[in-house]
Amino acid sequence: MYNYTSTCAGVNECRRILYTRKNRAIENIPPTANALLQHSKKASLQAHIWKDCLSATAEVRVPTEWGQKVAADGAFVPLWSSIPDVASHCHELVRCACRTACRKCTCRRNECSL
Repeated sequence: MYNYTSTCAGVNECRRILYTRKNRAIENIPPTANALLQHSKKASLQAHIWKDCLSATAEVRVPTEWGQKVAADGAFVPLWSSIPDVASHCHELVRCACRTACRKCTCRRNECSL
């Protein structure tokens, strides 16, 4: 999927392998299967809108069932994922590569005390 020599069958399995074996930062690994599903829903909704745009009897689709959510102001905004972002919830996954005080790396951005 993300590597032509891979034997992975699923998105989340590929993510795990890329994170554990390729030594990548968690911010640089591909999105989860849930994020891929939400993106596919948004793309499908857009395709349906374009397909039906010139039809007098277009089927009305509910955006909240197609990868959208309602914002505080009532507008529809993209639902990127329905699961929490691991990078902002698991600070123990962030490694510090600084030899002195952290100034620019991800641990400083995440306010870790490594």
